[in-house]
Amino acid sequence: MELPASVIVESLSDWVIDASVFQHSDPIFRGVRVYTGLEDTLSENILYVCEPRLLYESDVRRFNQHYVIIKPCPFDYQPSNAIILSEKCNLRHITNILINLFLEMAEYAYEIKIASIANCGYDAFSKIAERAFPHCLVLMTDVTYNIIWKTREHVKPRYLNKIIERNFYSKSDLDTMADRGYFQDERKYFQPVLYDPDFTISGLPFMVRSYRSQKGALINATMSFVGCYFLDAPPTKRDYVLFQCLTDEIYRLMEANETKIAQMTNFLRTYCTVPYYGIFQYYNSVLILFQDWRYYDVRQKADFEEEWKNLIKTLLSCRTKMGISLGFDSIQDFGQAYVQALRSFRAGCQNRKNDVTYFYSEYYLLDMIAQYDSIIDLNRAYSRCLDQLNGGKSGTLDNLQLLYVYLSVERNVAHTARLVHMHRNGVLYRIEKIKDTLGLDLESSEVRLRLMISFKIMEYLGKVNLDVLPALEDENQIFQIE
Repeated sequence: MELPASVIVESLSDWVIDASVFQHSDPIFRGVRVYTGLEDTLSENILYVCEPRLLYESDVRRFNQHYVIIKPCPFDYQPSNAIILSEKCNLRHITNILINLFLEMAEYAYEIKIASIANCGYDAFSKIAERAFPHCLVLMTDVTYNIIWKTREHVKPRYLNKIIERNFYSKSDLDTMADRGYFQDERKYFQPVLYDPDFTISGLPFMVRSYRSQKGALINATMSFVGCYFLDAPPTKRDYVLFQCLTDEIYRLMEANETKIAQMTNFLRTYCTVPYYGIFQYYNSVLILFQDWRYYDVRQKADFEEEWKNLIKTLLSCRTKMGISLGFDSIQDFGQAYVQALRSFRAGCQNRKNDVTYFYSEYYLLDMIAQYDSIIDLNRAYSRCLDQLNGGKSGTLDNLQLLYVYLSVERNVAHTARLVHMHRNGVLYRIEKIKDTLGLDLESSEVRLRLMISFKIMEYLGKVNLDVLPALEDENQIFQIE
């Protein structure tokens, strides 16, 4: 990763006596080396650290087109492009500081690149920003100024805390930003811009990078912004470089995703045979507003099943997955339905990677557990007696998994035996053993409810794998999912 001279000077501020050469320019360096005097030529964009003895033994003209770090010396020996440090500093120590600085910045840039290549969504950048800006609030919005991710859940400034608690910028916030000229500032679409506290709605230094759509009917429309609020200390030159690296990579990912999303939108409009009201491109998502299939007659349902299979084939061919919410009855519910579909998509991709469609009705409990996880330790939230269940004959499910199947089919022994490919008597024997181990009354609906919730918590914690169990429902019966 290349670093501007201003970051170098800032990192050595305790020792710098003179760096006036950088008053009118900010050259970029891609590394640092110790000058040995044996170099045939000096490399471009490299900052050299030179001991006084070697400086006096060398032709000073060698440094005319290159930059060097030196200690104070007579004017006749001083190179024109020099950072002059205190006589008391140790140049070896200075070299190590600069090497570590370049390494840290290179590792940061590499981590961001890996997050982008992995294509895990924009949330992956949140963890990186949290470590890079520990004393800041960094957040990203979507096209409607909803907060996609943020590095903090609470901050001390009340006005800013209200924004992150409600998770979006209100009309009042946007009007205030407009009054202060935010939307007229074209600079922020090309590079990060730092605003003084007097300019911002939060009263804090604010660094922001905004993005515009480059394709489609909404070309040049504002798509999103990434902002960094400096809570405890003013921003540094290093902060600016870190923020620029982060926002540049987000832009590259956003540009690539925008192309894929536009292609996917057009592809579905052409090949999706399932009845729908519209297919729309929304920021980094494709939204399909299906027609209500819950009241189809028998013939319509048969046709729909075939159309749905064709849609699955289309998604597979495009290497695409889909989260689905069935909770949309009126336009007022649209936002909530979108959130449900998005959460089912994320949970499904994590838990059932081989599936193509993920219904929120299948993942709502995991979603609730994930929210509860931020309040209490989930290891204390499930029935710990289940930890006692293990074992099972070779080639069969263990007792924990067997109990889950048994409870899932409403304690139907014959159905359980058929699903797990065991003899009915074998199932009966092991279920009795499980009852003796747990010491619970499985006739009680409250006990069964708690156990089923416990299974989902344990699945969330990775203590049990329920994906290896037999399918308890016919995947093709879309009308059974509510």
